[in-house]
Amino acid sequence: MKIILNLTALVIFCFLSSSLSDGGYGYDIVLQAQTHALLRGDLALSHNLGGMLHDTAWRNGVQISFGLGPALLMMPFVGMARLAGFLSVGDRWIFFFYCAALFFFIQWTLTRMNYTWRVGFVVGCVVLFFEPFINLLVVRLASYDLAVAYLYLSTVAAGFLAALSVRSPSFGRLASLSLLSGALVLMRPTGIFYGVIIFAATLWSLRKQLSMKSVGGAVQVGLRRCRRHRLGPASTSTVATGIILLGLSLLFAVGPVLQLTINHARFGNFFEFGHGMVTSGQPLNDFDLKFFYPFRSEPLFSAAKDLFGAMFLSPLFNGFAFYLPHFFPGQSSTYRFHEFYFHTYGLGDLGLLIAAWCFQWKAKTNRVLFYFSTLSFLVLALFYLRTPGMSSRYLSDFAPAFMFAFVGFFLILEDWKAGTSPRTHSMQWVLIVLLFFSVMGRNLIDPGDFTDELNTSQLHGKVYDIEEELREYLAGEKKAEARSVYNCQDRDGKYFDDVKGNGAGWHRKSCSVRHAVSLFLPSACCYEIDLRKDSILNGIPPRVRQAGLSMSLSPDSDLPKDGTSATQVGAFGTSAAQVGAFGTSADATGGIRLKYCLPSATAWKKPSDPISTVFFGFASESSHITFPHIWMNSVKAVECAGAIAEGR
Repeated sequence: MKIILNLTALVIFCFLSSSLSDGGYGYDIVLQAQTHALLRGDLALSHNLGGMLHDTAWRNGVQISFGLGPALLMMPFVGMARLAGFLSVGDRWIFFFYCAALFFFIQWTLTRMNYTWRVGFVVGCVVLFFEPFINLLVVRLASYDLAVAYLYLSTVAAGFLAALSVRSPSFGRLASLSLLSGALVLMRPTGIFYGVIIFAATLWSLRKQLSMKSVGGAVQVGLRRCRRHRLGPASTSTVATGIILLGLSLLFAVGPVLQLTINHARFGNFFEFGHGMVTSGQPLNDFDLKFFYPFRSEPLFSAAKDLFGAMFLSPLFNGFAFYLPHFFPGQSSTYRFHEFYFHTYGLGDLGLLIAAWCFQWKAKTNRVLFYFSTLSFLVLALFYLRTPGMSSRYLSDFAPAFMFAFVGFFLILEDWKAGTSPRTHSMQWVLIVLLFFSVMGRNLIDPGDFTDELNTSQLHGKVYDIEEELREYLAGEKKAEARSVYNCQDRDGKYFDDVKGNGAGWHRKSCSVRHAVSLFLPSACCYEIDLRKDSILNGIPPRVRQAGLSMSLSPDSDLPKDGTSATQVGAFGTSAAQVGAFGTSADATGGIRLKYCLPSATAWKKPSDPISTVFFGFASESSHITFPHIWMNSVKAVECAGAIAEGR
């Protein structure tokens, strides 16, 4: 009977999560390409500009903008498929395997915690069929969606392992938990919040037990046998506890240290995860991420209302209208990127969450799950309060916090049931029914809400073969190079089309620009941009960033006299004394020539990459959302002979 019920639950989950659709592949090939790159011993998807994909970054090759954890989990399956003569294994199939593994792991964990198999089965179903998780898998499942889904699985697994470690502690379990919680950051940067909270809350819950024989017995025996340390029982216990804490902390640090090392190897910065270098193809979003976004100074109450409305008041799907104003309750009037394409939570989830927290606060059992839920929810809420954008997948980061609360509530009722009246049985069934409607209620009532007219073409209406696209990408047939000069009306515009995201925000026929333009140029210490003479700068020169480095306006620039003040120009890194050196003469074409250079020659020494992604920002903080009235004729990389000779 157990086998039949388990298989039935997994089959239902398989169909609900669309694990069999599209040949088992996700929406794009980014994660597949990263997995194949790791199998050949490379961090970069490709070392050719023609290999740029959507939402990837260029730095010593094509890099993804999230952690390598999902690709590491996929490696064994893709590697075995390659050995067997196949191209790969579908992302969805691999992910379904890990979902099934988590399902059985939950049952095994709760059995070790002296719960019945029925409890493990119900809890496993609640975890797998949680609405935000199911919707995340059904709607699109792009590579960045998969990263969120893998974070959910690994965080829930770490939470159950922590609960087991608190209920029945052993050094082996604590060591495994330390490694797993530290590795959460490899899935997504926000995984570090869950990792730290799970690790710290577990040790806090075991603060009186770390010196017990079950945890530190071997350490204590070793200390007592060591002739160099004649310690009494109390001193031995204290030293043993310190050694255990140090060892567990070192195990936890493996994940974060590995992530920081990967960041430096990929982007040249320990704390750069790729978001500051990614070319999104959305000019306004690129400006937000690279230069300035107004929501960073949003008042606390207004930002909290915006987050609450996005999370619990079921905003309508907005398709590609990422900056649509006033389309969900509580939305701030301050401009912000929003992308809602599947349901996450509702007021029913909020009511259950509060009830679960109240019950867990009064109960003495499984208190560690209460710590996980409340602390992680609070930290994530503070993190997302003023981020540049909000998306359905970002809200899915909260799913483990909800799940820890719901599971803890259910287990409390199960603990009470042993010595109480049948009323507790009724409360359990009421909770199960409420969770069911929280999980599937809105989907059963209105399944059409999964898709949106603006998004239909990008969800299940694909007309291309994802496996064939992966095959062509791995063959590396698409070649492209960075040019040192770009002209907007160049008849040979192929160098724009050959590189994903190259020239985004720059209209080729009219030469007009949007809020930001991204271009792939040779790494140089200076860049020149020629603007049409009727471009309106309003006293604020454009801003430039090369591979995450801000560049300063050079005195060699030719700025128009009208509308340019020393104060306004100085605000962008140019001193008042330099303003007089700009002059008022136009360039040879009667336009405006601006030259931007790195702050010093030392920043140019030893360039790690001959190609840089250069972002040009044309919006102003005062009129951020309006289109700039600027026309850019050309962009040129200017080599500085002295600096280059010194660096090379």
